Amino acid sequence: MFKKCCKSVYAVLDKVCEPIAVFCLGAVVILTFGNAVLRYVFSAPLGWAEEISALLYTFMVFFGLSGTHKTGSAVGVDIIVSILPQKGRKAFDIFSTALTMVLWIVMIVLGAKLALITRSSATPYLLIPYHIIYWFIPVSGFFNVVQLIYRMTTIINNTAYIKKDEEIIDVS
Repeated sequence: MFKKCCKSVYAVLDKVCEPIAVFCLGAVVILTFGNAVLRYVFSAPLGWAEEISALLYTFMVFFGLSGTHKTGSAVGVDIIVSILPQKGRKAFDIFSTALTMVLWIVMIVLGAKLALITRSSATPYLLIPYHIIYWFIPVSGFFNVVQLIYRMTTIINNTAYIKKDEEIIDVS
C-alpha cells in the first residue's frame, strides 16, 4: 500500500515539476528577448519584465532541481567518487543524498518563516506581496525532498545503478 502511494506521488511530481520548470524557462526567454527588442529597437522597455523574469528564473531552478535529485544528475565534481569501489560510491551517494535532504528540510522551514515574516512587503514594480512569492521555497522544497526520498530508496535497493562492462552506470 505504501509503495503504491509513493509511486503515485512520484508520478505526479514527474508530471508537475518538469513542466513548471520548462514553462518558466520558455517564459524567461520570451520575456527577456522581447524586452531587449523593445529596449533597443523601440526605446520602450517593459518595466515589469525584469521583475517577472527574475521570479520565473528562480522558480525554474527550484522546480527543475526536483528532477535532477530523482536521477542524481545534478552538476557535481566526481573525481574522487569515480575512483571509489562500488560500495564506496553507494555509501557516498547515500551520504550526499541524506545531506541534501537535510538541507532541503532546513530550506522548507526557513522558507516558510520567510514567507510568514514578509507579509507587509511587496515587489517594487508590480507590488506582488513577497510572502506569496516566498511560499515557492517550501512547496518546491517538499517536491525536492520527496524526489530525494525516491533517490535514496533506489540507492538502498540497488536499483539506482547497474553494472555494464565493469562500469557502473546510473539508471534512475
